Amino acid sequence: MFKPILMIVLLFPICFIVDLFNDGNWLTNYTAFIKGWWDVILSVLVCKVVFTKNKDYKYRAQEEMRANQYMSEIRRYEGIPYVPPIMLMYMKSPPGSIKPTDYEYVNNTFYRTVVNTFRDRIYVLQECDSFQPYNREPYFDVIGTKNIGKCLMYFGLPIAWMFFVYLVLEQSMFFDWPLFTVPFMFAAFLRGVYWLEAFIKYHPQRLDRELKESGCDILVTWRDAIPDRDAGVTFIRAYYSEMERRQRYENTIQNRTVPDQYPVWNNPNFAPFPYPSKNLPVWEKEYEPYYEQKKTGTVDSKVGKLPNNIVTFPKKT
Repeated sequence: MFKPILMIVLLFPICFIVDLFNDGNWLTNYTAFIKGWWDVILSVLVCKVVFTKNKDYKYRAQEEMRANQYMSEIRRYEGIPYVPPIMLMYMKSPPGSIKPTDYEYVNNTFYRTVVNTFRDRIYVLQECDSFQPYNREPYFDVIGTKNIGKCLMYFGLPIAWMFFVYLVLEQSMFFDWPLFTVPFMFAAFLRGVYWLEAFIKYHPQRLDRELKESGCDILVTWRDAIPDRDAGVTFIRAYYSEMERRQRYENTIQNRTVPDQYPVWNNPNFAPFPYPSKNLPVWEKEYEPYYEQKKTGTVDSKVGKLPNNIVTFPKKT
């Protein structure tokens, strides 16, 4: 906003100098224009500032919807011996921030959430009654009534105000004092648009396309996600690659030289190591025969009796 105002002010002496050499009325005409349209110019400048500042709200809305979508998909796979495909995608390709700035990327905590949910499950030999994920929650439940209410409010407020000004006050929105409310109505409308954009961006159909394009629309067992298998190796490589990348960005932000080797990074916003231990769990050899026999309904007494290792998760009803 400072640059346009500075330009408006500088045009006064410029017009004065032009009048000195050309014997014209530039300054008079320019002054009359500013006096006649100053309220419109001010409203336009404020709208420009509102549009710029409101982008932060856009990124916050999308961050919230991304987290809601992720946790909803995780709940679908509770009590099932497969890694949720959305977790598989994020573990293979660690997510950064939605806001495209280096600082937000370095300190974004969504990848930490993904890794923590992975760690909570990876070394648990879990009892299960089903090998099929649950149906997806209704998308309105994923969005949340609070966010739906926000979207409707931000769309409804400007419309209601316009009707009030025109029908009750019998004034124009673009002249008289209601003109100064335009930036605030513009800000509210933008927030409604940003919520609607977030709802569309994180719709289940788009998620299914992303999973298919990334090759993650498959069922990978938790046993295959342990570090001695290909998926586990990929997760660890992705983890260290993401750590190096964020440290490099942090050094760039702080104008520090990028070292050849990085020390241990103590950023609390970054994810912990994906596995609770670098040693394989004691049950790793029991996993596959147990679930294969559970799947076929032929669990024998030798494999079926694992009271010290199996954690029972009651099936949803």
